[in-house]
Amino acid sequence: MADQSFKNARMRSEQAELDARLAEARVLTLKSEEQLSVLNTRIARLRKQLGDAQ
Repeated sequence: MADQSFKNARMRSEQAELDARLAEARVLTLKSEEQLSVLNTRIARLRKQLGDAQ
């Protein structure tokens, strides 16, 4: 009985760790997408400036 309780506790612990890793990965993905959007905006602005300069 105690062995089964240990297995269940360990499984829940591992699931909690995986959930935390998934949450972290989602946050990092969102940050990366935001940074990409900023960079794309800057690139578009630079292209416009280059076009205006010609």
